[in-house]
Amino acid sequence: MPGLNTSLLTAMHALMAQQGGMDVTSNNIANANTPGYTRQVPVFEEAPASQEGSLTYGNGVELVRFQSVRDELLDFRVQQETSQNSGADAQTNATQQIQPLLTTTGTDIGSQFSAFFASISQLSTDPANLSLRTGVITAGQNLANSFHAAVSRLIQIQSGLDGSIVQDVGKINQLAQQIASLNTELISLQAGGQDGGTVKDQQTELIRQLAELTDVSTIQTERGITVTTGNGTALVVGNQAFALQTSAGSNGYQQVLSQGQDITASLSSGSLGGTLIVRDQMVPGILSQLDTLAHDFANAFNAAHAQGKDLAGNQGGDFFVPQSSTSGAAARIGVALTDPNVLLCGTKKSPP
Repeated sequence: MPGLNTSLLTAMHALMAQQGGMDVTSNNIANANTPGYTRQVPVFEEAPASQEGSLTYGNGVELVRFQSVRDELLDFRVQQETSQNSGADAQTNATQQIQPLLTTTGTDIGSQFSAFFASISQLSTDPANLSLRTGVITAGQNLANSFHAAVSRLIQIQSGLDGSIVQDVGKINQLAQQIASLNTELISLQAGGQDGGTVKDQQTELIRQLAELTDVSTIQTERGITVTTGNGTALVVGNQAFALQTSAGSNGYQQVLSQGQDITASLSSGSLGGTLIVRDQMVPGILSQLDTLAHDFANAFNAAHAQGKDLAGNQGGDFFVPQSSTSGAAARIGVALTDPNVLLCGTKKSPP
């Protein structure tokens, strides 16, 4: 029969197993705020029984491994929310650069419109005043310059966003390569009977970082985790990473390619997707609106100006450079008049 030593050995195994459980609990607490860390739990099993003659007796419990506690659905939701939040942040940061162009700063288009009409109002009180006439022409040129400055700044912002896209693609490729390398390491550990929780945590954190850059989808396979973009473009399959490329498109801006295929339009989340939305949709939309405003205003004002007469009684001509097309009007708008004497005054006046 088993003696005292056997009982003590059984108790020692139990204490060692309990100590291991306490250690993993302590480790969980210590890493509660560690990015990517996943809580671990101890896995206990019955120790192999001992046989003495016809008598079989147990040896208590033993700690066989630590197992990570994961929620695949929760990980998926975190990836989705991370991509959407990062995309929104990218759009917010870009629009903060655009906002000063559209707010009252004194040199913005709105302020210059107000100053232009104020100069016309002043001239209406003394139509023959040469100084006031010159002020109207100057205010008109300042208005045109505000359009030019807005267009220039918007194009500058687009160029800066274009550079960010190249940087984001480089980061995506780097993360994808690291995830693929961890696939190989993880499969090797699991083949040896290990949980590989620490490596899996590293991989989860890398995927979270990847989700900050673009929308991702993950699938667990026997070759490790497969990572694709939201539209199914492969980034990682087993131990192989598929690098994205950038190449200048017909509009001069960088397009994102995967194995030669343009996937730019399909990227809508993460900082890359958010940046693309601002560069390809928001900024062109604002430029188009500025073109429409410049075109319609210049031509409408010219039509009104032509109804008046200058100081010599001659029919008024174009005040602004006529705009034959909407496209590019904001960059082309300018004052056609150089002589304040030919500015309309509404009614015929004798020269001073």
